[in-house]
Amino acid sequence: LDEDGLWRSITGERSSNLPEFQQARSIKIAKYLFRSNPAGNRLLELLADFVLGEGVTLSFRNSEVEKVVMRHWDDPYNDWDLAMSDYFQNYLLFGELLMPLFPNPKNGHMRIGMQLAEHIASVKADPENWRIPQQVTMVKRVGEEEPRRYRVVNVRETRDELMTAEGAADPALLFTRGNPFGERGISILYAIADLLDLLEQFMFSEVERSFLLKAFAFVVTETGSTDAQIQAQIKRGDYAPPKPGTVLVTNDKRKWEVLNPQLNTYDAWN
Repeated sequence: LDEDGLWRSITGERSSNLPEFQQARSIKIAKYLFRSNPAGNRLLELLADFVLGEGVTLSFRNSEVEKVVMRHWDDPYNDWDLAMSDYFQNYLLFGELLMPLFPNPKNGHMRIGMQLAEHIASVKADPENWRIPQQVTMVKRVGEEEPRRYRVVNVRETRDELMTAEGAADPALLFTRGNPFGERGISILYAIADLLDLLEQFMFSEVERSFLLKAFAFVVTETGSTDAQIQAQIKRGDYAPPKPGTVLVTNDKRKWEVLNPQLNTYDAWN
């Protein structure tokens, strides 16, 4: 096993990454909140709309540069106009955005893909600078002898770094957020996951409460009637709930009342 990326000096600063099992769990929780929690979903939608709602406008001073960039931008594989919002939401949702690069060695045309954060096993950073990731190791898939690895080329020193030599790791871009002292990113929903869950429970309880508040019952009080007489009146239909617009006539021995629940709970609006 390649454990070099796990080594830390006992006197050095420890990484603030989540434990591996907790990192995987945080990704599952973030995905669940985005899919099923209205507030969590809306939060990411609002952020994406705020940042990218009007799209991105490109401007150029050189027509030759424009041709190269627009060919990349409009490539059906890249399709930045549609894919950009998805990239941004994934970046916020999982705290990590891994984008494999596929340069054409003949003409330099670049295509960009995306790997799911749940498939990332570990990230190795520059030992002298946490902010510079160097290598990403993926979760080993069925049939693979070795897990797939990517060279992170966010910061490049030479043009040749984008080209993949035989047997070398493929180039990729990696962006992380929410963890300034570690290699792994953290979802924007991680810190408020419990709050979102409580908010959802609160909303459901308020809906149930509103149903109870709208419930009512007719109470009929009979004065001087025996149980046998009351049962006979029930069979005869004397106590059927009155329909809207019905005129209800009783004597002084029968009293109709409508009871509503008085829960005396705190006003949720306030």
